[in-house]
Amino acid sequence: MLEGEIGDGINIESLGWKRTPIGDPSGTFYNFKIYMGYTENDELGENFNNNYSSSRIEVFNRSNFTISGNPEEWVTLDLDTHFFYNGTDNLIIEYEWSSATSESFYIYHWSTGSNRAVRGDYGSSTGVLSQDIQHMQLIGSLSLDSETFARIKVELGN
Repeated sequence: MLEGEIGDGINIESLGWKRTPIGDPSGTFYNFKIYMGYTENDELGENFNNNYSSSRIEVFNRSNFTISGNPEEWVTLDLDTHFFYNGTDNLIIEYEWSSATSESFYIYHWSTGSNRAVRGDYGSSTGVLSQDIQHMQLIGSLSLDSETFARIKVELGN
């Protein structure tokens, strides 16, 4: 995700995806993990680890994980480890699983017009570039500046 799409800093506690009206109502993923980290690049390369400008952090890990939801509703996942997004760098969110019970638990996606995703086989260090990424919510608490309304009122003498 590009920094301009995210905005301010946020302590990411959960992720959300909007389910499409077609496909299976649920899916189970085995050896499912989510990693987050920063990148300086607006476009990604084929090597997963080379895309990170800092360490990737494991934020979710399950031997099996079932996700389900009704069509046109947001489904969410609470992270095991919160990730603080600093508000200035581009964010990588990486998903990994060895196998799944459903190949058709569909969530909305969009074409970015540039290579902002990499898809590869489980355990592979490289993948195939893609311009499609998921519609996603970053859920958590915002990082607020010290310029609060009360401080502004005091400084302006009101």
